[in-house]
Amino acid sequence: MTETRHVLRIRRTDSDGEHILVQVIPSGNKALDLKLVASENEHVYPATITESKVKALQASNYSGDLDEWKTILRYILLRHQPATPLPDALQGLEMVAALSGTMITITLRKNIGGIHQRLGSIKLEQNDAEAIDFFDWAGTAVSSSDGLRDQLDTLQASAELQREQVARLNRQLDDLVKAKKEHEDELLQKFAALLNAKKLKIRDQQRLLAGAKVDPKIAAAVSGSHNGTGDHREAGDSRNAKRKAERASAEPDGASEDDVIAEEGSIGHDDLIREQETPLQTEDDATEGDDDDDETGFDAAPSSPRTVGRGVNSKNKAIEATISFALVFGQAVGGLEVALAKYVQQDFLAGQFFDIRVEVHAPVNGSEATNGVPDKNFALTIGKVGGAAQPAAKFFGVTEPKLEAGVDYLQFTWYEDLFAKDANKPDLVNVASKAYRRVALYEPGEYEAVLSYNGTNTTAYWLVRDIAEVRKTKNVLLFIGDGMTTNMITAARLIAHKQINGRYQSTMAMDKFPVLGHQMTHSLDSFITDSANSATALYTGHKSSVNALGVYADSSKDPFDDPKVETIAEIFHRIWSGHVGIVSTAFIADATPAALTAHTRDRDQYGAVIDSYLHGIVNYTWTPWNGPDVLFVRCAPSQVSYLVLTSNQGGGAEQFCLPKLGGGPTYMGLDYYKVFGDAGYKVVYNNTELQAASSSERLLGIFSVSNMAKWLDRNVYTKNLLNQKNSPVCDGTDAVDQPGLKEMTIKAIDVLNTRATANGSNGWFIMSEAASIDKQMHTLDYDRALGELLELDDTVKASIAHLTSLGVLNETLIVITADHGHGFDVFGNADTQYLNAQKNDRSKRNAIGTYQNSGESQYINTGNLRYTDSFFPSNWDPRYTLAQGLGAHPDERENYQDGPRLPATNITGFPATDYFVNPADNPTGFISNGTLPTNAAQGVHSLTDVPVFAMGPCQETFGGVYNSIDVFFHIAGCLGLSRPNGPDAGSNSTVGAGGAGDGYGGHYAGPGNWDKPHNGVPGYQQYGEDAPKDWGPLRESGDEMAD
Repeated sequence: MTETRHVLRIRRTDSDGEHILVQVIPSGNKALDLKLVASENEHVYPATITESKVKALQASNYSGDLDEWKTILRYILLRHQPATPLPDALQGLEMVAALSGTMITITLRKNIGGIHQRLGSIKLEQNDAEAIDFFDWAGTAVSSSDGLRDQLDTLQASAELQREQVARLNRQLDDLVKAKKEHEDELLQKFAALLNAKKLKIRDQQRLLAGAKVDPKIAAAVSGSHNGTGDHREAGDSRNAKRKAERASAEPDGASEDDVIAEEGSIGHDDLIREQETPLQTEDDATEGDDDDDETGFDAAPSSPRTVGRGVNSKNKAIEATISFALVFGQAVGGLEVALAKYVQQDFLAGQFFDIRVEVHAPVNGSEATNGVPDKNFALTIGKVGGAAQPAAKFFGVTEPKLEAGVDYLQFTWYEDLFAKDANKPDLVNVASKAYRRVALYEPGEYEAVLSYNGTNTTAYWLVRDIAEVRKTKNVLLFIGDGMTTNMITAARLIAHKQINGRYQSTMAMDKFPVLGHQMTHSLDSFITDSANSATALYTGHKSSVNALGVYADSSKDPFDDPKVETIAEIFHRIWSGHVGIVSTAFIADATPAALTAHTRDRDQYGAVIDSYLHGIVNYTWTPWNGPDVLFVRCAPSQVSYLVLTSNQGGGAEQFCLPKLGGGPTYMGLDYYKVFGDAGYKVVYNNTELQAASSSERLLGIFSVSNMAKWLDRNVYTKNLLNQKNSPVCDGTDAVDQPGLKEMTIKAIDVLNTRATANGSNGWFIMSEAASIDKQMHTLDYDRALGELLELDDTVKASIAHLTSLGVLNETLIVITADHGHGFDVFGNADTQYLNAQKNDRSKRNAIGTYQNSGESQYINTGNLRYTDSFFPSNWDPRYTLAQGLGAHPDERENYQDGPRLPATNITGFPATDYFVNPADNPTGFISNGTLPTNAAQGVHSLTDVPVFAMGPCQETFGGVYNSIDVFFHIAGCLGLSRPNGPDAGSNSTVGAGGAGDGYGGHYAGPGNWDKPHNGVPGYQQYGEDAPKDWGPLRESGDEMAD
């Protein structure tokens, strides 16, 4: 190959935006005999290369052989293009130049993921005596450009020819596929006709045989030959399996041979395709087990695809039994084929009250369509496994409930998949249902719940755990770090505790707990949970669906009639008259605190949630509840929240402040500050009032509205407290005197310990939530999230010291856990000064140091802030900060520096639910493409297991890896809440017929949660079990409720 002269343009590394030009001139017989003449536009730098001496140009650590090195030089200096694919030795190659004094050094290096490996260099000394002709250089460059343009034209012409060939081949393939389908359809039609003719011939022969007279002697001889030792072929496994499957659905009583023949129909194309799932029945099988609505046997039982949307009012799959409390079963065409049901085994605490809702579904349209008529004569029986079963009403000792919705059906719609959702084509389902309210199981063991409908039985299994009726602790202090994971704890420890040579000189308070376990957070019907149903699992021992609080989601439109499960706070209050405290840095109606008292399928029913704190569940005769001793939250809910508010009631301070006071429409038009005050609560609005309040009275603390100041803003960036207009009294002033989680928790301990001691030492239960770990992870504000976690740990440390000073530490079980996690981790450090100085995204990413380049933590704990001996960093903006993040995030711009953040936002001209990088967020950062759907504006929860720390009585039960519901059962067992021997005397609980047999079943027969002090309040309304919200008239406050 004859080499020609050409000009190279090489980027300079010593001066941004500058470059040098190098003319490459062949100067010998070999390819690499070259003369190089370079210029930076002022001076001339010549050099000569000979192929026999190119080894001297290699770097000392170059590991390749001489042939590879020559290949590299020819590729980068002479622009030789090797055959594709490009060899490894040539991938990532680049050539850069640097001017130092009178010398230019051209460096050949590899760029692998931002890491540079030097391969060799060429040095050119300044010699201005060397003449150069820039006009000649320009001509060389133009000639080279013309050659490249000719090559491009040739390649484009070739590509166009290839595209035409591909299009022609695709048309031929389409014609072949069409011909193949037409041929298959023709064959299937012929085969169907042949099968129908064959079946008709067989039936004609059977009729002849049925009417023929047979000589008894001949018949006996034939029978004997069948039972003899002659040749006789047994049916194979596949034939036996086929007959077994075919006879699974027996013919209904009274169906005659004439009935079967009368319903017979021809076999079509779709039927033949279904034959892959359901074998064709022989005539013998048909006379034994065919049902007269589908004699051919080709219709398989309907499937149950994933629900992706609620449609008009969908809460679960069309014909799937989602849970043991809301038993949901289906029926196929004619009601004679069993549709799908999920046999979910649910666990119960002995004596825990719950509702049972039974639903039978009949889809009207869609792939699971039936005749649309659910069986209203269904029956439910319950009994111990292996024992006698009783009708459910008799087993629990209650009156058989009426069918809901009277003579009509309930209905809901759902989308079978995303295609149906995009097309807005929901499936409609008719539902027959009834509900057994506030029942209980007592005797430990396994129970069978059998639903009978249309001659079909479907069974679910329930387990009453064998937990002794022994109380081992007087008090429980449950800390919930919302969204907290082990990775977050590790990051918080790194920034707040000093280490020397990789060894921490101090550790976190939770690190010192004697028992560590992990709990799995899956929800009932999805492996990613939200805070509502994860809190439900922790408080009730029962998993539920996303957005559900203390209930199993059913199919009705009413968000308050779903089957309920008694929470640990309600059981503790009912059995021991125990004192309850609820503390959270969330807004008052947020899911984690709400799940202790609220029972609704829709967590966004903020008004009803707030009402439930004080009044309990007044829609039904539920567990008596008079409100907690302490309810401390950092804010009342506001329209400004990370949640997408979908309720009609909104969610701001208007829930407490009337419109005339600057609020908005409140629940039932009531001033809830006044409602709580009338119920005997001291209402406090700031930290000063909180600390001054008496520990002998019930306290309600509402400390802010809207966005709350986090620990970092209250203690470091205090200017962020100003101009918020977030006073909880709705007067437009700033809430600058806000307590932290530590102050609220210590005060709650004082109040509950004082009141419990004054009322017979019956103990207390406190839930204290660090809510904004989760909320700041959602917004990708990692510093604030870790600050909230460190505040939780500081609160744990202070609480242990306070319990010790009160003398009750040894009789208090302390548990720290989370409700779910986020996919968060730290993967290195980030040089923020270097990052901010770079001009493009790829260069900014080079500010991240991994492995050995991560160095040591630059956060410092000097103890010189006003939080004294607590472990927090004293500098929150070091130059070398943590490179950290979520695996699931929207489009964002990241610079690893302080928030607050709004990572993604809508752009004018696009749909309101379409989110892009927020240009005002982290403007010095680099763009990180999202990993979530485009309608996600923030991060989401993840699958990760979360830690459980335990200290105190029963601590040993919390070790190991277990399900989230086990946290409830461990705490309930330690508090002695199980009633395996039946209800307590005088508890208004009644044992049904099941108590006289193999197991205990009972119900609550007392007044329930009616006749409360709020009865008679104008405008306050209740709803009875015989008149739910969507199906009957409202009950005015004070009306009698039928037992």
